[in-house]
Amino acid sequence: MKTGAVIMASGFSRRMGENKLLLKYKGKTFIENTADKALEYGFDKIILVTSHKEVEQILGDFVKSSNNFMIVTNKNPAFGLSESIKNGLKELRECDVCMFFTGDQPGLTLGTIKRILGRAGKDKIIIPKYRGKNGMPTAFGSDFFDELMKLEGDSGGKQIMNSHKESIEYVEINDPLEGFDIDTREDYEYFISKI
Repeated sequence: MKTGAVIMASGFSRRMGENKLLLKYKGKTFIENTADKALEYGFDKIILVTSHKEVEQILGDFVKSSNNFMIVTNKNPAFGLSESIKNGLKELRECDVCMFFTGDQPGLTLGTIKRILGRAGKDKIIIPKYRGKNGMPTAFGSDFFDELMKLEGDSGGKQIMNSHKESIEYVEINDPLEGFDIDTREDYEYFISKI
């Protein structure tokens, strides 16, 4: 099975007041931690979609040292999450499965990525659940790529999930810090205090 990853890193971090992708966790930025996990898994191709020059500069070494890591500039980040999805996915159309990552999930483990992709297939949508709540990263099979390419706005893949509930499988993740959503300085301080 050919696997692709899209790391979505075009958000505005409005609630944080600074680019949260550049916050540190274990000596690296959030975005470096996410890229490391994707490379460690061994995806056939990894696409980082960003509108931030600082992120491109930080991850320049990833591009140089890996023949399967590519940065795509999101020229229209104001169009919402769908723009990042489409910018990344258009580079991965030959894949059987695509996993979509947010750049701000530093607690995510390689084991969780393996568990999600271990259930993936062309006709499946695999969603992790953290304490009963849907989270990221989410894996979509190639049967859904055309619909993903038609998304508009900031809703992400929820529209497709709602239309294909019979194709969804959930993976329960026991550690809530893996899926912890860091949107504010208080969230960040809480996360750091728990590790």
